[in-house]
Amino acid sequence: MDMIQSLPDSRPKPGTAAATAHAKVTVMLLVVSFAWLLLTTPFIASGFIFTVGYINVEHVSLLMPFKAVAFLLLYTNHAVNFYLYCLTGRKFRRELVDTLTVCRRVVAGRCGRQPSSRRLTLTTGTGKATTGTVRRGGSEW
Repeated sequence: MDMIQSLPDSRPKPGTAAATAHAKVTVMLLVVSFAWLLLTTPFIASGFIFTVGYINVEHVSLLMPFKAVAFLLLYTNHAVNFYLYCLTGRKFRRELVDTLTVCRRVVAGRCGRQPSSRRLTLTTGTGKATTGTVRRGGSEW
């Protein structure tokens, strides 16, 4: 217990840019976690009922629509995550726009609407930049 108490506090100081970024990430992760909890609980409950509970033929016919809806909600969680990240994550939106912009340029270059070769720089979220020449029909990085 003493070892845990002796560890330095890794939280950023309140009022700093790091604290604001930390709070935004926390909100985004909480939203995604609560969506997961809300959308997967019906499937887990139906699985529990079908596995543990005694169900006769009449109950199965009543519970199958519930299980089908629960299954759809489970898969909806995967689709919803993209939109939740877009709504709650500024950095995610910025990276998505940058990625789509580069993809559009590459596709346009292959279709002949852009010059036959073009120099592009891809920047990742960590700030690393990769430069390469995009040519019609392929790319060289």
